[in-house]
Amino acid sequence: MVVSENTSKGLAAKRFADLVRERTGGYVEVQVFPDSKLYKDGEEFEALKNGAVQMLAPATSKLSTMFPEWQLFDLPFAFPDMKTAHSLMDGSLGQELFADLQKQKFLGLAMWDSGFKQFTNNERPLRTPEDFQGLRFRIMTSNVLKDQFEALGAQALPMPFNDVYQALVNGTVDAEENTISNINTQKFNQTQKYLTLSNHGYLGYVVLTNLDFWQGLPPQVRKILEDTLREVTIWERERAGEMDQKQLVELEQEGKLKITRLSQGEKLQLQKSLNPVYERLSKEIGQDLVNRVIRNSRKGE
Repeated sequence: MVVSENTSKGLAAKRFADLVRERTGGYVEVQVFPDSKLYKDGEEFEALKNGAVQMLAPATSKLSTMFPEWQLFDLPFAFPDMKTAHSLMDGSLGQELFADLQKQKFLGLAMWDSGFKQFTNNERPLRTPEDFQGLRFRIMTSNVLKDQFEALGAQALPMPFNDVYQALVNGTVDAEENTISNINTQKFNQTQKYLTLSNHGYLGYVVLTNLDFWQGLPPQVRKILEDTLREVTIWERERAGEMDQKQLVELEQEGKLKITRLSQGEKLQLQKSLNPVYERLSKEIGQDLVNRVIRNSRKGE
């Protein structure tokens, strides 16, 4: 993993490892490597393909260079709440996206939460589209994220997660978008001045394995792993929500970040400015797929 072990993903991976060891009497060992200790962003997919690692949990955005349809999860303001995001990932569209992964010999096992992304920067509070003009934002590799910031008049710079802290310190970028958990555990609050609570984008993780590896496991072992992962997924999603709220309170009490809360009118103004992002993605992957996300956000799939 590229994130810290004290995030919801890190804790869930550790819980999965402990439960598997217990339930197989030590026959199966799961080793967890957080904070890019083994591979950086962009290196881990090749490692999974060649068998150097057996499981990953990358952000959905990182799949988009190989599978453009996964950019659906990057659409700004597509999910008004976590329940809506879950209904998409656990529904028919999520299953179709999982099926596409097998073309590259990946097998999707679960979807985990990080939470909703917020904006941080070093220049000013961000309330209106004009406030984003000229800022340099670090992003994950995704055309939708690039389009999102360009629509707001900002510059988007793709960058591995483990390089972000130093880039903020030395001024390579002025700003970034992330969940409260990642902002807190990566100490971005030590390098940024302003936090805008926008909930503008969902950040989720896909628990992946190598298809051939998984199918080669003894059936009884595979069942224990699948049952345990299903249980841990429910636990992880609950922890992600709890940690998000708890760590926001901690950031508020610490007082290093000036925190801005958007009014409903300000959110709507930002949403309107970002409509072109939907139009461009529709041209890339098809209007029907984008419309399914829109319908899901309005009334559930």
